[in-house]
Amino acid sequence: MRATEKQLQRVFSECSWTFPSDLKRDSFEMWRNRQTFGPKTLNEYLGALSCFAGWMFKMERLASNPFATITKAS
Repeated sequence: MRATEKQLQRVFSECSWTFPSDLKRDSFEMWRNRQTFGPKTLNEYLGALSCFAGWMFKMERLASNPFATITKAS
């Protein structure tokens, strides 16, 4: 749980996301393209973010999950 929280905090900080409406596929993909992590780590970040956004969607805080259709890194 702590690792997931740290991943989310890092992406939110580095993408300058403050509000649910800030979560955008494009800004995450740009962030991901700048990273030097391996595919496994990048996919862990994507998984954490997609899970969080899915929960936000279920709680009606987002209209959709903007990360649900992003292809995993390879």
